[in-house]
Amino acid sequence: MKQVKSIIILVCLLAFVSIARSQDTTITRCTGSAVALTAPSYYLHYLWIYPNSSTATTQTITVSYNTPGTYNFMSVAYDNCDQFTDTTTYQLIVNECGSNGRKINTAGTAKLYPNPFSDVIYYDMGADNLVVNYSVSDVTGRIVCAGKNLNNQTGMINASGLLHGFYIVRLFDKNGASESFKLLKE
Repeated sequence: MKQVKSIIILVCLLAFVSIARSQDTTITRCTGSAVALTAPSYYLHYLWIYPNSSTATTQTITVSYNTPGTYNFMSVAYDNCDQFTDTTTYQLIVNECGSNGRKINTAGTAKLYPNPFSDVIYYDMGADNLVVNYSVSDVTGRIVCAGKNLNNQTGMINASGLLHGFYIVRLFDKNGASESFKLLKE
C-alpha cells in the first residue's frame, strides 16, 4: 500500500510541475448547423463553460445556434490530481448561409453539385467569375482538403478520400469574396 501511495504522489507531483497548455480555435458555421467541440482525449476530467456561463463535464459537446453571432466556449481538461493542464478557447462564428447551390455572399452565382455527393463535387462560378481557391471543412471546422491557383469558371473537386458526413465547401473568387455550401457525402 505504501508503494501505491508513493506512485500516486509522484504522478501528482509530475502533473503539478507540468506546463499548462493554452490554445485558441476559431470555427465558422452556418445558422442551424451543429458543431461538435471536443477537448483533448488524453485527460480524465473535462469542464466546458458555455457563453451563457452554464457548464458541462463531458469530453465532447454539440452546439447549434439559429442566430448569427460570435459565441465563445472554454474547455478545461485536467488529470486525476485536479491540476488544470489544458485550456482551449473556442470561438464559434455563426453566419447566415444557404445550401444546395444558393447564393449566400457577394461572390456571385456559384453552384456546387450534386448534393449529396459521392466522390466528386462539381462547381460552376457563373458568368465572369473564376474559382481561385477552395477549401473543404469537416463538421469540426478542420480543413480536410483545399485547392489553390485554379482560375477556372467550372471544375471539380476530388472528394473520394472524404468520410461520409456533412462538409462545408468554400469557393473563393479572384476578388477574395467567397461562397459557402453545406454538402453531404453519401
